[in-house]
Amino acid sequence: MQLDKHRRQELARRRGSTWRTILQLVWLGLNFVAAYFVVEWVYAQGYLTPAMLYRAGVPASVPGWVIQGALMLVLVLVMQFFVVLGFLIANPSGRRRTGRPTFGTWNQELDDDRHG
Repeated sequence: MQLDKHRRQELARRRGSTWRTILQLVWLGLNFVAAYFVVEWVYAQGYLTPAMLYRAGVPASVPGWVIQGALMLVLVLVMQFFVVLGFLIANPSGRRRTGRPTFGTWNQELDDDRHG
């Protein structure tokens, strides 16, 4: 009986995770596309070129497309960092500390005058 209850709770917790995973993959794909265009723009403007990176110490055996891919990956990581930071600042559940049970609740009841 206890195992069935635990299994039902686990399934309820995981419900909808497939769609969230698909949405996250689409979001990462859009970020990589945006990073590609940003890196191409930086190359076209001459702010950064593979030749500059080769002179800065990147081995000449590294192809240009690897450098471009690494720059895209760095841009995607920076974008994801700012998305997570925005979530933590703007969303109350992002600021919530989990894992420590307390007697208080984040959502106080309207007719509860104990904390008032």
